[in-house]
Amino acid sequence: MHVTTTRDGHKAVVAVSGDLDAETSPKLEAEFAGLRNLGTRSLVVDMSGVAFLGSSGLSVLIVAQRGVEEFTLLRGNNMVDRLIALTGLERLYGAD
Repeated sequence: MHVTTTRDGHKAVVAVSGDLDAETSPKLEAEFAGLRNLGTRSLVVDMSGVAFLGSSGLSVLIVAQRGVEEFTLLRGNNMVDRLIALTGLERLYGAD
């Protein structure tokens, strides 16, 4: 997994690529925690480059959403879209 983060004031955009699973999700979780510690209030997570999304990755996204005032999940990937739909998380992340 590769993570690229850009910040502008209290807004951060995090682009994730590769596999987001039990082995890699702690890295993303640490990135989100660091952003919260820096006072990030608005978080955009771009998942369009994610090849595999496991349950631990979903858990990290849910926790990240709860830690900010404004959260946007950019899916743009059929596998991620299907998993979001199958788990009923469209209520949190909207339908793309």
